Parts: sequence; C-alpha cells; structure tokens
Amino acid sequence: VLVDSSGRLGEDPGSVWGTEPCTTGEHTLVRMLCSCCGDVIVDDPYDPAVDFDSYDQDDFSFLGYHDTACCPVGNEVSTWSGVKALFR
Repeated sequence: VLVDSSGRLGEDPGSVWGTEPCTTGEHTLVRMLCSCCGDVIVDDPYDPAVDFDSYDQDDFSFLGYHDTACCPVGNEVSTWSGVKALFR
C-alpha cells in the first residue's frame, strides 16, 4: 500500500524539484506541522513546498522527530491498520 511519494512518477526534474528556498537539492526538508498524510498520487505535479519546510543542507535537528497538529480520529488501536487510521 502506497503511503507517500516524492517527485512525480516518470518525470526527470533535471537537478531538483521545487523552487528556492524549498527544493529537493541541497536542503533538509522536514514535513510541515500541518501535513497529516503523504502524497499517494504518484503522477500529480510535485512541489516540496506544499508539505515540507526547508532548512539548510545537513540540518539533522529533526531527525527521528516529527511534531504534528494532526488530530487522532479514534481511540482504540489493535492493528497496524488501526494505527494508520488514527492519523488521517
């Protein structure tokens, strides 16, 4: 099951996707606080600024951490599908 994609399937962006200051080249991209789900449409236009904040290259401040404003929609979880469903 596809849960996220980066770029656009079948497209060669040249050197980067996006425009300064938020590109896939030589920047650290961190998913935005308000971005609650991945891009599951692999052939739609791709702009990293829609879902990511851009930081200087090699900024590891957010590694292993993602703060989110997404609200859980349930309170009982017994399966992996249940965990995924909590964060829509």
